[in-house]
Amino acid sequence: MGCGLALHDLQSQQDSAAYLIPKAWTVSEEITTGYLKANIDTTWGDVPVRGNIGLQVQYTDQSSASRVWDNSQPAGSNIRPYENGKTYTDYLPSMNLAFSLANDQTLRVALARQVARARVDQLRASVEFGVDFATGKPGASGGNPLVDPWRANAFDISWEKYFGSKAYIAAAYFYKDLRSYIYTQTRDGYDFSELLVGYVPPPGSAPVQTTGTMTAPFNGEGGMLQGLELSASLPLDMFSDALSGFGFVASASFTDSNIEIRDPESSSSVGGGGISLPGLSDQVYNLTAYYERNGFEARINNRRRSDFIGEIGNFAGNRTLRYVVGENITDAQIGYAFGSGSLEGLSILLQVSNLTNESYRTYAGTKDRPLETIEWGRTVLLGVNYKF
Repeated sequence: MGCGLALHDLQSQQDSAAYLIPKAWTVSEEITTGYLKANIDTTWGDVPVRGNIGLQVQYTDQSSASRVWDNSQPAGSNIRPYENGKTYTDYLPSMNLAFSLANDQTLRVALARQVARARVDQLRASVEFGVDFATGKPGASGGNPLVDPWRANAFDISWEKYFGSKAYIAAAYFYKDLRSYIYTQTRDGYDFSELLVGYVPPPGSAPVQTTGTMTAPFNGEGGMLQGLELSASLPLDMFSDALSGFGFVASASFTDSNIEIRDPESSSSVGGGGISLPGLSDQVYNLTAYYERNGFEARINNRRRSDFIGEIGNFAGNRTLRYVVGENITDAQIGYAFGSGSLEGLSILLQVSNLTNESYRTYAGTKDRPLETIEWGRTVLLGVNYKF
């Protein structure tokens, strides 16, 4: 009995080690940037124009180090180091112009080549690696130190109308021609030559292949992302002195993309089905109503977004894709600042987040297949501040 327990404990420790070894990793990213910039402050016809044009040159050296667990090796030699990375250079021209129009109006136009770097966990060299002894085909999942950043040729235009120093309305449109983007994908034909260095297959197993299946962040190419945003800030005393202190701040965003990616966790998508880019909601709304006067402040905010694909951390600490039901969150706060008397300098603030106790919900493909419903509850904060 004692021997059996010892063997069981040893096997458990080995299983734990195999699982935990890839969890330790480091990422190094060195970016060297040079730039030229020229300011613009002139008049085109009768229209004042200000802005700048410029060019950035960015050289990036990214690398990551981790370890892999090789169960084909004898005890004490199972852990092998693994490191990978790449270098690349981006040339990023840009132009920003602001036209000062009549009646406190401003028209802004921008053109730029843009980059957005991968998350640190996407760049990790950490992989959970194995070989199918029956076929000799390797497979792994993890990060990708060879992934390129998001790259886009971007166009932005906005119109703003100001009413004195407090109120404005604005409309903005953006268009991004995506040259590369990042998404988690399962790909066949991945070259495992580096991970297979020193690999010795068990006796009687199939010859080891150098290529296999890899689930990791990869780059996609081509496609567009565009959006429209409307916003306004309106104190109501613009319309009547009886409404002094009352006001609204509102915005609405509408986003569209023609990019579809395969869901690596859905077998139905393997045949070509697709999902939208993670994190994008087609519609997002934000509305704040407030009252501020004589030291008293009260405001309530409601923000809504339509359904989206979320990257959610699972039990193992890895990010997985989930369909997330759109949010409808309401927050409120009330406060008072003493401006005179013995309590001058004292302010009190009460805040309540998620006032209606909105739940967080996910589903599998269609809403009639719910996965999670989580109620986080309300968060109540009371703050007291005193200025001497």
